[in-house]
Amino acid sequence: PEAVRERQPKVCFPTADERKLAFEILRFEEVLKAVEAGYYPNHLTNYLYEDLSKAFSAFFDNDDCNILRTDDAAIKDSRLLLSDLTGRTIRKGLDLLGISVVERM
Repeated sequence: PEAVRERQPKVCFPTADERKLAFEILRFEEVLKAVEAGYYPNHLTNYLYEDLSKAFSAFFDNDDCNILRTDDAAIKDSRLLLSDLTGRTIRKGLDLLGISVVERM
């Protein structure tokens, strides 16, 4: 019998806010290298707040990026994945800074 594969969501970027958020998530490694090279933890805090969090806020507040009310399952999965990746990136960044994150607000 053939192994059952889990459905892997694909990320798609139908709006500029989704593209901007994906770009900011991808910059995480670059920011970490810059922090390490210059010993400037403030670059990480600036990235987490000024770049990543603000990009997520713009994405989340955009009516064209509504996560749960879209009829397209692929776009819904993509937006959920972007949200999850944002949360994991913020958690990792804060963990590197020694800041605890609550599970739920």
